[in-house]
Amino acid sequence: MAVALQQLIENMKIPSLIFMGDTAAAWLSQENDYAPVKEAMDFLEANKTGKKFNGGLQINTENLHLFIPHLFWLVRCNAALPIFYLMNEEQTILANFCQYGNLHFSALNKRADTLFNKQLPQSGLTIFTGSYCYESFGKEGRVPGRGLKV
Repeated sequence: MAVALQQLIENMKIPSLIFMGDTAAAWLSQENDYAPVKEAMDFLEANKTGKKFNGGLQINTENLHLFIPHLFWLVRCNAALPIFYLMNEEQTILANFCQYGNLHFSALNKRADTLFNKQLPQSGLTIFTGSYCYESFGKEGRVPGRGLKV
């Protein structure tokens, strides 16, 4: 998904994306020992995103394939975290990953919508036609490392 999203964003000629949570909760506020989440937390810490960080990150498009997998696993497995939105500087697109691993993408004006629909087929991403998101990646209907900090 990271490579496909990067290709879509590159083809839409967007130089970078801004990532921000929708609450004051820190990005790394929930402990989780599940290997992909631990790797994501280590990656963010190694890149100067500490335990109390709750701001925004601007990621150059050419680095999305490095960043997205880590954000993906944080969102998938840490139920208490905020929704992390991504947008371009011009604020013409808005997207987020949901707990089920889907990318919810909105074009915020006609030009962005036209460009998105033109570039989507080349990205490898597909439009979900269901009425609601659900766990579609595993047989058990859940991610083994998903947890909720209470």
